[in-house]
Amino acid sequence: YRVRLGARDISKDEGMNFKIDRIVRHSQYQERTLPAPPPNMYANDIALIHIVDDGKPRTRNPVQIHPIPLYEGPVAPGAEVTGTGWGKTEAVEGHAPSAILMKVDLRAMDTQVCRMRRDYGPERIGGKVICASHPQRSTCQGDSGGGLTFTNGAPKVVGVISWGKKRCSGDGQPGVYTRVENYLGWIKQAMLLDPSKNSLP
Repeated sequence: YRVRLGARDISKDEGMNFKIDRIVRHSQYQERTLPAPPPNMYANDIALIHIVDDGKPRTRNPVQIHPIPLYEGPVAPGAEVTGTGWGKTEAVEGHAPSAILMKVDLRAMDTQVCRMRRDYGPERIGGKVICASHPQRSTCQGDSGGGLTFTNGAPKVVGVISWGKKRCSGDGQPGVYTRVENYLGWIKQAMLLDPSKNSLP
């Protein structure tokens, strides 16, 4: 597998490719839907990917490729946030990824309000996720793993796109995002983990 950085249109030869040499997964996540008991897909949906140059080291354009800091504070209900990804842009069956990097502006929702919605509930919405929605738009299948950042000001990562309802647009249902604030300690530990290990509680 490769990671491409600095590209907005993946149908073109844009950006730079890097090799993945290590993935550290959260040990309390499994891709299992309910009624599977924990660990399942509704908590701890986070992993770190370590990348290295694919070939000889190259000069990176800092305008195209630069780090985005993690936000270390809570995300208040009503905060304006933006999700980005190459997921599908229409409510169609199956996979229909976009070649162009897309973004969608959303508002964070009170966690308890999200938890009370039909088909969400306490088994799916814990304290380590952010719900965010828009009346006509949402992130969608294929966006998972993408970043959720504050819409205004210098970008800071507040969440990671995790899951949402099957219908991806027009119904106002919230998407669910791993809340980065709750995993800052895990991220630091994962970065220091012995290279022989690829999982961390």
